Amino acid sequence: MAIGGVASVAVFLVPTRLGGDVLFTLVALSVPAVGWWALHHDRPQPRRGWLLLTLGFTVVALAELSCLVLYDWGWWRGAESAINVSFILGYIVQFVGLTTIINSRSTRRSRASWLDAGAVGVATLTTIWTTCYEQLIERNGRASLEWLIALSEPMIGVALAAMALRLVLGEPRGYRVFGLLAFGYAVQTATDVTASLVEGDWQRLLNGLWAVSYVCFGANLLHPRRLLPPREAPSALARREVMQALALQGAVIVAVIGAIVGRARSLVPASILVVWVIAAMVMLVLNRVRVYSLVRLVGDASATESHRRLTALVDNSHEIIALADSEGVLRYVSSSVEFATGLPASHWLGANVTRVLTEQLFETSDRLSQLASLAPGERFTWESDMRPRESSTPARTLQLTVVNHVDTPEVNGWVITIRDVTDEARLTSELRHQALHDTLTGLPNRALLFDRIEHALERAQLSPDTSIAVALVDLDEFKSVNDSLGHDTGDVLLQGVAERLLHAVRPGDTVARLGGDEFALLLEGADELEAMAIAQRALESVAQPVQLGDVDFSAAASVGVVCHRGPADPVELLRFADIAMYEAKREGKARAKLFREHMHHAAKNQLELRMNLAAALERDELSLVFQPIVDLSSYEVRGVEALLRWHHPVRGAVPPAEFIPIAEQSGLLEPIGEWVLRTACAHAATWPSISGSAPYLSVNVSAAQISSRGFVQKVMSALAASGLPASRLLLEVTETMLVDDGGNASDVLAQLRAVGIRIAIDDFGTGYSSLAYLRQLAVDVVKIDQSFVRDVDTNSDHQALTRTMLALADGLSMTAIAEGVETTDELGELRLLGCGFAQGYLFSYPVPAEALLALLEQPRAEPALGGR
Repeated sequence: MAIGGVASVAVFLVPTRLGGDVLFTLVALSVPAVGWWALHHDRPQPRRGWLLLTLGFTVVALAELSCLVLYDWGWWRGAESAINVSFILGYIVQFVGLTTIINSRSTRRSRASWLDAGAVGVATLTTIWTTCYEQLIERNGRASLEWLIALSEPMIGVALAAMALRLVLGEPRGYRVFGLLAFGYAVQTATDVTASLVEGDWQRLLNGLWAVSYVCFGANLLHPRRLLPPREAPSALARREVMQALALQGAVIVAVIGAIVGRARSLVPASILVVWVIAAMVMLVLNRVRVYSLVRLVGDASATESHRRLTALVDNSHEIIALADSEGVLRYVSSSVEFATGLPASHWLGANVTRVLTEQLFETSDRLSQLASLAPGERFTWESDMRPRESSTPARTLQLTVVNHVDTPEVNGWVITIRDVTDEARLTSELRHQALHDTLTGLPNRALLFDRIEHALERAQLSPDTSIAVALVDLDEFKSVNDSLGHDTGDVLLQGVAERLLHAVRPGDTVARLGGDEFALLLEGADELEAMAIAQRALESVAQPVQLGDVDFSAAASVGVVCHRGPADPVELLRFADIAMYEAKREGKARAKLFREHMHHAAKNQLELRMNLAAALERDELSLVFQPIVDLSSYEVRGVEALLRWHHPVRGAVPPAEFIPIAEQSGLLEPIGEWVLRTACAHAATWPSISGSAPYLSVNVSAAQISSRGFVQKVMSALAASGLPASRLLLEVTETMLVDDGGNASDVLAQLRAVGIRIAIDDFGTGYSSLAYLRQLAVDVVKIDQSFVRDVDTNSDHQALTRTMLALADGLSMTAIAEGVETTDELGELRLLGCGFAQGYLFSYPVPAEALLALLEQPRAEPALGGR
């Protein structure tokens, strides 16, 4: 404003007209420059409206520049009409932009100000028409383009001024926000009309006035308050609109009457004109007062109805609603306060909110300081227990919401809402307890245990010598209880174990249930000795009989204990305890084991093997080797057993005894076993015949394979894919698996035998076989375990057992094969005992497929005499 004001004065005072015109053009160009910068920097809303307004100013500024270059400098004096058309086009674009801004900032109530703006516009246009347009028509002719331009410019200018006035009148801050814009358009319109009427060298004065209007436009484009959304206070706005409308309409009426009098005084006597004017003004004033009285009557009636409706809603609500002024004094309290406090609403009026909250609620001092820092429009919600009026009155929980409406004209204070949430708070507390506790035993669950471990670790860090211990308790053979006695009985057992564990620990220790039959103990301040003593006490407590129905049941458990000092991760501590617990199970169960670092390395090694084994098939790390089964009467190869090998790229050869259990635990044995079966069948189909028949293939199958769905179809598919006859396939199973699996395995094996596949019991003699049970098994071959074959020539017990197993197999028409034959002395004894078939290092080590083909081409597989 300061720079623009100086520039406007300079336009008028510059000694040369050309210098003044250049400065005036720069002032005009500054408006779009400011507008485009403000669009990018401030991003005013609505963006489309301000964009169009700025675009209109740009068109006008370019028209001013064209006027300077083409007309004033004499480059093309015939361009005056085109330049004037550009001015009108810019005005029209500004008009559209102003309309867009008005529509976005208007509310239902403020749209009434269109009437005021329209009235001013009509009055102004009427005055201009009656006083000035006759001269415009006489000066510019009646049909030329110049006449149309001269006629249009003031009309559009009046429309722009009316639109700017509409912005000013449309909201309470209109004078401050858009006053410069309205003043600029008023100056511009007046200057446009004056320029069309005056003759002589008035250009420097006119340019100075136009420069003032441009400065007002540019300053309004930078006004920070234009970025704020309109805010309406209905009662204040209504009063302001009444006074504003009276003043504006009065001015309009005076202007119109003045124009009429000016034109009619030469035709009508002055006394008659005075009577007409007075009568018109009296009638208009009376009519206006009557209209406003009716509007006020309707408004009061509507407000009364709204007040009654709102009062009925508030007073019948269970919530307490209160209003305090800016000083915190209660000015309104709903009647529902009497249900909560026993005192009527009138008792609380005039009291200070701070004193009321302090007297009625617990622990409010911190809340009051937070309320004091609330910004306008912000809210703060909290829950607090209400002080009971009597000691026997149960505690009640209230939820309070306070909103700062000090800057809201209709409120000018604080809105307070109070709701009784006693039932909700109790339910929330119950849900929180359920979320952190086991529903069956009532013990803390995993989430709460982790939280307590974290806090225990924090407390332990305050004293470097203090340690904490975590014990993991897992019941032994709990699955058998569920399977045999039912889950309800299992739940009773778990509840009994939980109670015994609580009695076994010290006061302040935590007993948690992690799920299933797993429990955890958190022992703060316990060293290894004390932690193991508590774990042993827990084992003894768990072993005490629990009444399960009509019987007493003694449970057993395995416990893993980890002691730690310093920072740690609760998940890691539980994992270490879990590793120690599984170590206790491996050592025979029903015992406690203290975690040591080597256990972690062993578990980590097993996990790495499990992960690597999962990818071993894809990486082609698995392979097969083959070991012949020899007929001891002729030393001819009658069969070949396929054996799995794993060559790890880093570890090298991993023993089957190490990775087979991992495959069983991880569920990988089923896909690996299927691969072994298909690969072995493909190799066996290529073996040459010996004495008229090709050797049969012997393949080990696991319990997981037999129990899997479609195992018989998978075997038949492998035979079909390789072309191997079913009679040349021998499947080896363990007798332990047959006993544990019950009838399911026997049914599957019977289906396989029905198509010609033979079945062998591997490691015979190490399981649960009996004469009666063996007779029921659908098997063709028994393989005597190496533990009985070793030293059979010198160990009389082994001789007796082997003789019995051979006689048993012969009596049941089964073929017996001795495994692990390594010396000629063992071979000689087996032959004396009547064993017909054998395999072992004495005849051949397990060899790859290529070496096996070379071995099968030999007529006999003679043993290496006297050696291993």
